[in-house]
Amino acid sequence: MSGPKRTSWSIAAEQRRRIEERNRETARKRKQEYEDRVARRERERQKQIAKRHEEYLEREARRQERAQIREGKETDLATAIKECRITLRSITKEFGEKAFDISRVEEWLSSAEMNIKGDIREGWREVNGARNFLQKREEMLRKRPAPPEPSQAELVLKDLEELLSETPEITNPGITQRVNLIKGSLKVNKENPATLGEVQKLFSKINEMVEEYEIKKQEQRFVIETFAEIIGGVPPTPKSGQSSAIVTGREQNAQSSSKGASGTGGPQAPESFSGTIGGMPVTVTLSPNSNEIQLHTPEKGDCKTPLKLLKEKLAEKGVNLGAIRIAKTGENWNPVSTSANNVQSKQIKA
Repeated sequence: MSGPKRTSWSIAAEQRRRIEERNRETARKRKQEYEDRVARRERERQKQIAKRHEEYLEREARRQERAQIREGKETDLATAIKECRITLRSITKEFGEKAFDISRVEEWLSSAEMNIKGDIREGWREVNGARNFLQKREEMLRKRPAPPEPSQAELVLKDLEELLSETPEITNPGITQRVNLIKGSLKVNKENPATLGEVQKLFSKINEMVEEYEIKKQEQRFVIETFAEIIGGVPPTPKSGQSSAIVTGREQNAQSSSKGASGTGGPQAPESFSGTIGGMPVTVTLSPNSNEIQLHTPEKGDCKTPLKLLKEKLAEKGVNLGAIRIAKTGENWNPVSTSANNVQSKQIKA
Protein backbone atom coordinates (compact mmCIF):
# COMPACT_ATOMS: atom_id res chain seq x y z
CA MET A 1 0.00 0.00 0.00
CA SER A 2 1.34 3.39 -0.93
CA GLY A 3 0.53 6.96 -1.78
CA PRO A 4 -0.78 9.80 0.40
CA LYS A 5 -2.94 8.88 3.37
CA ARG A 6 -5.54 11.40 4.49
CA THR A 7 -6.21 11.51 8.16
CA SER A 8 -7.89 13.73 10.73
CA TRP A 9 -7.16 14.38 14.33
CA SER A 10 -8.70 15.59 17.53
CA ILE A 11 -7.48 16.98 20.81
CA ALA A 12 -8.03 14.99 23.97
CA ALA A 13 -10.61 16.51 26.28
CA GLU A 14 -8.05 17.30 28.98
CA GLN A 15 -5.67 18.99 26.55
CA ARG A 16 -8.51 21.00 24.99
CA ARG A 17 -9.66 22.02 28.46
CA ARG A 18 -6.17 23.36 29.24
CA ILE A 19 -6.04 25.31 26.00
CA GLU A 20 -9.52 26.77 26.58
CA GLU A 21 -8.59 27.76 30.16
CA ARG A 22 -5.53 29.64 28.91
CA ASN A 23 -7.61 31.44 26.34
CA ARG A 24 -10.37 32.28 28.81
CA GLU A 25 -7.73 33.87 31.02
CA THR A 26 -6.40 35.82 28.01
CA ALA A 27 -9.96 36.93 27.16
CA ARG A 28 -10.55 37.96 30.76
CA LYS A 29 -7.40 40.07 30.76
CA ARG A 30 -8.35 41.64 27.43
CA LYS A 31 -11.82 42.49 28.79
CA GLN A 32 -10.31 43.92 31.98
CA GLU A 33 -7.88 46.04 29.94
CA TYR A 34 -10.78 47.35 27.87
CA GLU A 35 -12.81 48.20 30.98
CA ASP A 36 -9.76 49.90 32.49
CA ARG A 37 -9.38 52.03 29.34
CA VAL A 38 -13.03 53.07 29.52
CA ALA A 39 -12.66 53.93 33.22
CA ARG A 40 -9.52 55.96 32.54
CA ARG A 41 -11.28 57.88 29.79
CA GLU A 42 -14.16 58.72 32.12
CA ARG A 43 -11.79 59.82 34.89
CA GLU A 44 -9.89 61.99 32.45
CA ARG A 45 -13.13 63.51 31.14
CA GLN A 46 -14.29 64.35 34.67
CA LYS A 47 -10.88 65.82 35.44
CA GLN A 48 -11.06 68.06 32.37
CA ILE A 49 -14.56 69.23 33.33
CA ALA A 50 -13.36 70.09 36.84
CA LYS A 51 -10.32 71.87 35.44
CA ARG A 52 -12.39 73.96 33.04
CA HIS A 53 -14.79 74.86 35.85
CA GLU A 54 -11.90 75.86 38.08
CA GLU A 55 -10.40 78.01 35.34
CA TYR A 56 -13.78 79.65 34.81
CA LEU A 57 -14.08 80.43 38.51
CA GLU A 58 -10.58 81.88 38.53
CA ARG A 59 -11.39 84.16 35.60
CA GLU A 60 -14.60 85.29 37.28
CA ALA A 61 -12.68 86.06 40.47
CA ARG A 62 -10.22 88.21 38.55
CA ARG A 63 -13.04 90.12 36.86
CA GLN A 64 -14.81 90.75 40.17
CA GLU A 65 -11.58 91.90 41.73
CA ARG A 66 -11.00 94.40 38.91
CA ALA A 67 -14.67 95.57 39.12
CA GLN A 68 -14.28 96.31 42.83
CA ILE A 69 -11.29 98.62 42.46
CA ARG A 70 -12.23 101.89 43.94
CA GLU A 71 -12.29 104.81 41.56
CA GLY A 72 -10.67 108.11 42.46
CA LYS A 73 -7.44 106.75 44.04
CA GLU A 74 -4.12 106.87 42.31
CA THR A 75 -3.09 103.55 43.77
CA ASP A 76 -6.26 101.96 42.44
CA LEU A 77 -5.60 103.41 39.01
CA ALA A 78 -1.99 102.17 39.05
CA THR A 79 -3.21 98.72 40.11
CA ALA A 80 -5.82 98.73 37.36
CA ILE A 81 -3.21 99.58 34.76
CA LYS A 82 -0.92 96.84 36.06
CA GLU A 83 -3.68 94.24 36.05
CA CYS A 84 -4.70 95.28 32.59
CA ARG A 85 -1.19 94.68 31.35
CA ILE A 86 -1.12 91.25 33.02
CA THR A 87 -4.35 90.35 31.28
CA LEU A 88 -2.94 91.61 28.00
CA ARG A 89 0.16 89.42 28.35
CA SER A 90 -1.96 86.41 29.35
CA ILE A 91 -4.28 86.72 26.35
CA THR A 92 -1.35 87.39 24.03
CA LYS A 93 0.48 84.35 25.34
CA GLU A 94 -2.58 82.11 24.96
CA PHE A 95 -3.90 83.32 21.59
CA GLY A 96 -0.88 84.99 19.98
CA GLU A 97 0.01 88.61 19.21
CA LYS A 98 -1.98 88.53 15.96
CA ALA A 99 -5.26 87.79 17.78
CA PHE A 100 -5.99 91.55 18.13
CA ASP A 101 -4.39 95.02 17.92
CA ILE A 102 -2.00 95.11 20.90
CA SER A 103 -0.71 98.64 20.12
CA ARG A 104 -4.22 100.03 20.58
CA VAL A 105 -4.40 98.68 24.13
CA GLU A 106 -0.89 99.95 24.92
CA GLU A 107 -1.88 103.47 23.84
CA TRP A 108 -4.79 103.43 26.28
CA LEU A 109 -2.62 102.20 29.13
CA SER A 110 0.15 104.70 28.42
CA SER A 111 -2.38 107.53 28.41
CA ALA A 112 -3.81 106.26 31.73
CA GLU A 113 -0.34 106.18 33.30
CA MET A 114 0.17 109.81 32.28
CA ASN A 115 -3.03 110.72 34.17
CA ILE A 116 -2.17 109.01 37.48
CA LYS A 117 -0.93 112.37 38.80
CA GLY A 118 -3.36 114.33 36.67
CA ASP A 119 -6.95 113.78 35.63
CA ILE A 120 -7.88 110.56 37.44
CA ARG A 121 -11.26 110.36 35.71
CA GLU A 122 -9.60 110.50 32.29
CA GLY A 123 -7.10 107.85 33.43
CA TRP A 124 -9.95 105.56 34.45
CA ARG A 125 -11.65 106.10 31.11
CA GLU A 126 -8.47 104.99 29.36
CA VAL A 127 -8.02 101.95 31.63
CA ASN A 128 -11.67 100.98 31.38
CA GLY A 129 -11.48 101.25 27.62
CA ALA A 130 -8.50 98.92 27.51
CA ARG A 131 -10.02 96.53 30.05
CA ASN A 132 -13.41 96.32 28.32
CA PHE A 133 -11.74 95.79 24.99
CA LEU A 134 -9.63 92.92 26.38
CA GLN A 135 -12.62 91.36 28.15
CA LYS A 136 -14.78 91.32 25.02
CA ARG A 137 -11.87 90.11 22.91
CA GLU A 138 -11.11 87.30 25.37
CA GLU A 139 -14.77 86.22 25.45
CA MET A 140 -14.91 86.26 21.67
CA LEU A 141 -11.71 84.23 21.38
CA ARG A 142 -12.93 81.69 23.92
CA LYS A 143 -16.20 81.26 22.07
CA ARG A 144 -14.37 79.72 19.15
CA PRO A 145 -15.67 76.17 18.73
CA ALA A 146 -13.54 73.61 20.55
CA PRO A 147 -12.65 70.32 18.86
CA PRO A 148 -15.61 67.94 19.33
CA GLU A 149 -15.10 65.19 21.87
CA PRO A 150 -15.53 61.63 20.55
CA SER A 151 -18.78 59.88 21.39
CA GLN A 152 -18.96 56.55 23.21
CA ALA A 153 -19.76 54.81 19.92
CA GLU A 154 -16.68 56.33 18.27
CA LEU A 155 -14.48 55.13 21.13
CA VAL A 156 -15.86 51.58 20.90
CA LEU A 157 -15.38 51.64 17.11
CA LYS A 158 -11.75 52.66 17.63
CA ASP A 159 -11.24 49.70 19.99
CA LEU A 160 -12.92 47.43 17.44
CA GLU A 161 -10.62 48.56 14.62
CA GLU A 162 -7.58 48.05 16.84
CA LEU A 163 -8.76 44.50 17.60
CA LEU A 164 -9.20 43.76 13.89
CA SER A 165 -5.76 45.16 13.11
CA GLU A 166 -4.23 42.89 15.76
CA THR A 167 -5.95 39.80 14.28
CA PRO A 168 -6.40 40.51 10.55
CA GLU A 169 -6.97 36.80 9.83
CA ILE A 170 -10.59 37.00 11.00
CA THR A 171 -11.50 40.00 8.84
CA ASN A 172 -13.89 39.32 5.96
CA PRO A 173 -16.01 41.42 3.56
CA GLY A 174 -19.05 41.17 5.83
CA ILE A 175 -17.20 42.63 8.80
CA THR A 176 -15.68 45.38 6.65
CA GLN A 177 -19.12 46.28 5.30
CA ARG A 178 -20.63 46.50 8.79
CA VAL A 179 -17.76 48.70 10.02
CA ASN A 180 -18.25 51.04 7.06
CA LEU A 181 -22.00 51.24 7.70
CA ILE A 182 -21.36 52.14 11.34
CA LYS A 183 -18.90 54.86 10.26
CA GLY A 184 -21.56 56.26 7.95
CA SER A 185 -24.11 56.30 10.77
CA LEU A 186 -21.67 58.10 13.06
CA LYS A 187 -21.18 60.84 10.48
CA VAL A 188 -24.95 61.45 10.51
CA ASN A 189 -25.38 61.31 14.31
CA LYS A 190 -22.54 60.13 16.53
CA GLU A 191 -24.77 60.20 19.64
CA ASN A 192 -27.43 57.84 18.25
CA PRO A 193 -27.94 55.11 20.90
CA ALA A 194 -28.90 52.60 18.21
CA THR A 195 -25.50 53.07 16.56
CA LEU A 196 -23.79 52.62 19.93
CA GLY A 197 -25.70 49.36 20.45
CA GLU A 198 -24.75 48.16 16.97
CA VAL A 199 -21.03 48.82 17.39
CA GLN A 200 -21.02 47.25 20.88
CA LYS A 201 -22.76 44.15 19.48
CA LEU A 202 -20.21 43.89 16.66
CA PHE A 203 -17.32 44.42 19.08
CA SER A 204 -18.61 41.56 21.26
CA LYS A 205 -18.96 39.28 18.21
CA ILE A 206 -15.43 40.08 17.00
CA ASN A 207 -14.13 39.29 20.49
CA GLU A 208 -15.76 35.86 20.27
CA MET A 209 -14.23 35.26 16.84
CA VAL A 210 -10.79 36.24 18.09
CA GLU A 211 -11.08 33.85 21.02
CA GLU A 212 -12.24 31.02 18.72
CA TYR A 213 -9.40 31.76 16.31
CA GLU A 214 -6.79 31.75 19.07
CA ILE A 215 -8.06 28.41 20.42
CA LYS A 216 -8.00 26.77 16.98
CA LYS A 217 -4.55 28.20 16.29
CA GLN A 218 -3.15 26.76 19.50
CA GLU A 219 -4.92 23.43 18.97
CA GLN A 220 -3.49 23.06 15.48
CA ARG A 221 -0.03 24.08 16.61
CA PHE A 222 -0.23 21.44 19.34
CA VAL A 223 -1.11 18.77 16.76
CA ILE A 224 1.66 19.82 14.37
CA GLU A 225 4.31 19.85 17.09
CA THR A 226 3.07 16.48 18.41
CA PHE A 227 3.39 14.93 14.93
CA ALA A 228 6.88 16.40 14.56
CA GLU A 229 8.00 15.16 17.97
CA ILE A 230 6.84 11.59 17.30
CA ILE A 231 8.38 11.25 13.82
CA GLY A 232 11.48 13.31 14.64
CA GLY A 233 10.71 16.05 12.12
CA VAL A 234 10.96 19.83 12.15
CA PRO A 235 7.56 21.52 11.71
CA PRO A 236 7.11 24.78 9.78
CA THR A 237 7.29 27.96 11.84
CA PRO A 238 3.98 29.42 13.06
CA LYS A 239 4.31 32.48 10.80
CA SER A 240 4.57 30.55 7.54
CA GLY A 241 2.80 27.30 8.17
CA GLN A 242 0.55 27.30 11.16
CA SER A 243 -1.25 30.59 11.37
CA SER A 244 -2.14 30.66 7.68
CA ALA A 245 -3.50 27.11 7.82
CA ILE A 246 -6.18 27.85 10.37
CA VAL A 247 -9.62 28.51 8.91
CA THR A 248 -12.69 28.27 11.11
CA GLY A 249 -15.85 26.80 9.67
CA ARG A 250 -17.81 30.05 9.44
CA GLU A 251 -14.78 31.91 8.02
CA GLN A 252 -14.22 29.65 4.98
CA ASN A 253 -17.01 31.09 2.81
CA ALA A 254 -16.17 34.66 3.79
CA GLN A 255 -12.50 34.18 2.92
CA SER A 256 -13.39 32.60 -0.41
CA SER A 257 -15.59 35.62 -1.26
CA SER A 258 -12.86 38.00 -0.18
CA LYS A 259 -10.26 36.30 -2.36
CA GLY A 260 -12.56 36.27 -5.33
CA ALA A 261 -13.37 39.95 -4.98
CA SER A 262 -9.84 41.17 -4.47
CA GLY A 263 -8.14 38.89 -6.92
CA THR A 264 -5.14 38.57 -4.63
CA GLY A 265 -5.98 35.53 -2.51
CA GLY A 266 -5.31 32.28 -4.50
CA PRO A 267 -4.51 28.88 -3.02
CA GLN A 268 -1.67 28.81 -0.53
CA ALA A 269 1.18 26.38 -1.11
CA PRO A 270 1.17 23.36 1.26
CA GLU A 271 4.05 22.93 3.71
CA SER A 272 5.62 19.63 4.73
CA PHE A 273 8.02 18.11 7.21
CA SER A 274 9.40 14.56 7.27
CA GLY A 275 10.56 11.92 9.74
CA THR A 276 10.21 8.21 10.50
CA ILE A 277 7.84 6.03 12.50
CA GLY A 278 8.57 2.37 13.19
CA GLY A 279 11.39 2.52 10.66
CA MET A 280 9.10 3.79 7.91
CA PRO A 281 9.74 7.22 6.37
CA VAL A 282 6.71 9.46 6.52
CA THR A 283 6.04 13.01 5.29
CA VAL A 284 3.36 15.18 6.88
CA THR A 285 1.85 17.76 4.51
CA LEU A 286 -0.20 20.69 5.77
CA SER A 287 -2.95 21.85 3.40
CA PRO A 288 -3.92 25.35 4.60
CA ASN A 289 -6.74 25.81 2.12
CA SER A 290 -8.48 22.54 3.00
CA ASN A 291 -7.60 22.38 6.70
CA GLU A 292 -6.23 18.84 6.36
CA ILE A 293 -3.06 16.91 7.13
CA GLN A 294 -1.91 14.25 4.65
CA LEU A 295 0.55 11.45 5.41
CA HIS A 296 2.87 10.28 2.62
CA THR A 297 4.54 6.86 2.95
CA PRO A 298 6.83 4.81 0.59
CA GLU A 299 5.39 3.36 -2.58
CA LYS A 300 6.15 -0.20 -1.48
CA GLY A 301 5.76 -2.05 1.77
CA ASP A 302 3.21 -2.49 4.53
CA CYS A 303 2.37 0.80 6.25
CA LYS A 304 -0.37 -0.37 8.60
CA THR A 305 1.95 -1.40 11.43
CA PRO A 306 3.84 1.94 11.51
CA LEU A 307 0.53 3.78 11.19
CA LYS A 308 -0.82 1.83 14.15
CA LEU A 309 2.28 2.80 16.14
CA LEU A 310 1.80 6.44 15.06
CA LYS A 311 -1.83 6.31 16.19
CA GLU A 312 -0.85 4.91 19.61
CA LYS A 313 1.88 7.49 20.20
CA LEU A 314 -0.41 10.34 19.15
CA ALA A 315 -3.14 9.06 21.48
CA GLU A 316 -0.65 8.97 24.37
CA LYS A 317 -0.07 12.70 23.85
CA GLY A 318 -3.75 13.57 23.48
CA VAL A 319 -4.21 13.52 19.68
CA ASN A 320 -6.71 10.97 18.29
CA LEU A 321 -6.47 9.93 14.65
CA GLY A 322 -9.60 9.67 12.59
CA ALA A 323 -10.12 7.51 9.48
CA ILE A 324 -7.09 7.06 7.20
CA ARG A 325 -7.80 6.50 3.53
CA ILE A 326 -5.13 4.65 1.60
CA ALA A 327 -5.07 6.53 -1.69
CA LYS A 328 -3.76 3.72 -3.90
CA THR A 329 -6.30 1.05 -2.86
CA GLY A 330 -9.11 3.22 -1.61
CA GLU A 331 -9.14 1.16 1.60
CA ASN A 332 -10.13 2.85 4.87
CA TRP A 333 -7.92 2.04 7.84
CA ASN A 334 -8.63 3.01 11.45
CA PRO A 335 -12.30 3.90 10.68
CA VAL A 336 -13.81 6.67 12.78
CA SER A 337 -16.06 5.49 15.62
CA THR A 338 -19.31 7.13 16.66
CA SER A 339 -17.82 8.14 19.99
CA ALA A 340 -18.33 11.73 21.15
CA ASN A 341 -14.55 12.21 21.12
CA ASN A 342 -13.85 11.09 17.56
CA VAL A 343 -12.50 13.45 14.95
CA GLN A 344 -15.60 13.66 12.76
CA SER A 345 -18.02 14.55 15.53
CA LYS A 346 -15.63 17.21 16.77
CA GLN A 347 -15.20 18.60 13.26
CA ILE A 348 -11.54 19.40 14.00
CA LYS A 349 -9.39 19.05 10.88
CA ALA A 350 -5.79 19.90 10.14
